[in-house]
Amino acid sequence: MDTVASILQFGHQLWRASRRHYIVVILSTLFWCAAISIFTIAKGPLYTSSMTVRAAESSSTSALSSALKKLPISVGPLGSSSGALSSYVQLLQSSEVARLLMEREHFERKLFSNRIDEVSGKWKRGLLHPIKATINEIFGITSSERPTISDVQQKLMQFLAVNEDQMSGLVTVSCTSDRRFLCRELLLSVHRQAEYRLGQIQREQATQGRTYILANMDRVTDNETRQFMFDTLNDANNRIILTDIGTPIGAVIVTPPMVPEEPSFPKPILIIAFGIAFGLAFGLAIAWLLDLRAGSPLTSSPL
Repeated sequence: MDTVASILQFGHQLWRASRRHYIVVILSTLFWCAAISIFTIAKGPLYTSSMTVRAAESSSTSALSSALKKLPISVGPLGSSSGALSSYVQLLQSSEVARLLMEREHFERKLFSNRIDEVSGKWKRGLLHPIKATINEIFGITSSERPTISDVQQKLMQFLAVNEDQMSGLVTVSCTSDRRFLCRELLLSVHRQAEYRLGQIQREQATQGRTYILANMDRVTDNETRQFMFDTLNDANNRIILTDIGTPIGAVIVTPPMVPEEPSFPKPILIIAFGIAFGLAFGLAIAWLLDLRAGSPLTSSPL
């Protein structure tokens, strides 16, 4: 009861202070509402696009990886559909995919379109470039003339967000950017390169298994072991063929990314509501402090 009474008394005192200094409260509310709105608008709109993927139907991949595990060779992470999907998720924001985006699609030109020269692909030289170059020379810092794999990977980590639903087995990959058409293209490109890299890994495993079996099958005399090696060899050959024709390894797209019609941020109603709430709270705090300074003690007026 004492706590409730104290809260009610404090609220009453704030109300009295706001009545005495209502102009401060009004001006604070208007100022912060306008300031937050202007600051948010100045940053520009953000657009979000997303795609949903699920594990690829990789029964042949699972069977082959299980068989290869019985051989004295390194198999890697693709032992099951869930393992392949986990590898796919890890690759999305990795340096491997960043490298492939640069090598196979030159995507750094799109990620840094406003900062690099379209012809040379090098960083544009801004007004502060001579100063920056001088500072780098003094401290012995070397910087690349064009975007690096690390630069592209940092952009991927900045743009992409991955959400895995363990119950449904679905993975949602979303992208947020200030460019409306960029995210859809980026999501599709990242998916292609992650699948391409998984295909490379699976092909390497299958080739390694096939090489081992061809080199050792003639030395095996046990019929059961020879049959196992023969079946594994066929699976490896089939896996190589399926990889070469682009069969999905880790994930298939369930819901493709779309070009957003409207920005996901800012939301005008939420921004205005936050500005009013923050401005009102700030104004009440100032009114309360002014009341204290004027000599009106907070504990002088019980309810």
